[in-house]
Amino acid sequence: QSSTRGKMASTDLVAVAILEEDSRGDVLCVWSYPSLDAASEAVLLSRGFPTPAPILPSSSGSGAPPSTSLASAPTSSWVARYRSLWQYFHRDSQAAAAEPGVKSVCIALLSPVYNPERFAALLPPLLSSYISSGGDASVLLEKYLGAFATGRMAGWRRDEFPNNQALLAGGSLIKDVVEPFGLQAVIIWTAVLLKKRVVVVGEDTSIQRFLRAVPRLAWARQNWSILRPQVTLGSELEMEDLSAAGVYVAGFTDMAARSLIDQPQFCDVLVDLAARQVTVAESAKDDFRMGEMHKGVAAFMLQTVESYSTASVKSIPGAAADNDMIKGIFQRTTKIIDLVKAVVAQDPACSAAALDAHKVPRSTHRFMYNLAVAEGLVNR
Repeated sequence: QSSTRGKMASTDLVAVAILEEDSRGDVLCVWSYPSLDAASEAVLLSRGFPTPAPILPSSSGSGAPPSTSLASAPTSSWVARYRSLWQYFHRDSQAAAAEPGVKSVCIALLSPVYNPERFAALLPPLLSSYISSGGDASVLLEKYLGAFATGRMAGWRRDEFPNNQALLAGGSLIKDVVEPFGLQAVIIWTAVLLKKRVVVVGEDTSIQRFLRAVPRLAWARQNWSILRPQVTLGSELEMEDLSAAGVYVAGFTDMAARSLIDQPQFCDVLVDLAARQVTVAESAKDDFRMGEMHKGVAAFMLQTVESYSTASVKSIPGAAADNDMIKGIFQRTTKIIDLVKAVVAQDPACSAAALDAHKVPRSTHRFMYNLAVAEGLVNR
């Protein structure tokens, strides 16, 4: 049993790195295991010392964004994604520096697994071992390899953080996606369902709470890899990563990212958290024509949010209310996808004639065809 656990543990730990900022504000990757390519190292450095530091509450497990230099919070943890790997960060700028002249030390861990709580619990003791040893990387490596091989470390066990629980953890609720935007929330649902490029702009760590709930709109897919929680607008490497991903829900704290709505290669839908506004790019508007199906989903979302906001049900835990909304959206989405499958079964091209035969309103034809493409039922 222990060997099985060790084998499983090894698959979710890919690399670890130590990033340092000196008293002049210069940042450097001083050690990593194994060695990182130049692009990965550069992205870690740009995200390792954002301003202000994104804080990961013990109940949330999410991360936050910005772009450059020094931290304002003494301790913080956050998550990002680059290429096919999640990047988990933890920094403690009040701890004794590992070396003279070092202002702040950050540890970063790379993993293919989305489980913020697991790594938020693992990173602090790893960083502490490095700092308390005076910057001896061999001490950190020994503890990292122990966690890699056994799935355990002092006070931490991998199997206490199941991956499936991470999808509903973090204190994020679909209500937080629906409530601020009202009827416009159905645009976000449509964008996720059709695998569009969504840019989310926010001013603080609430952006991470929001992003974490978005994939629940397409619960059947259980695909959190569409998230890019922390993107630096001025980074060529990070913007190239978005282009390569093709499908994403990307978070920016630089308000200049609102301009991406005018760049069709990057943005189909802009979600502005501060303005509580969802905007569809001009180039994508034909794909967001709304019909009765959209109205049904939108009505359910709003009714559910309103029902759990009334005094009579305020005692119901948020998670229970969220489960009801996830289930309701899932059921309505599944019904729509089943209809698409029936159309494609009749005509693999998902033609207008086949859609008409299934009494799909003409106003919804384009949406249904795009959904068939997104589900892999039709090749565009």
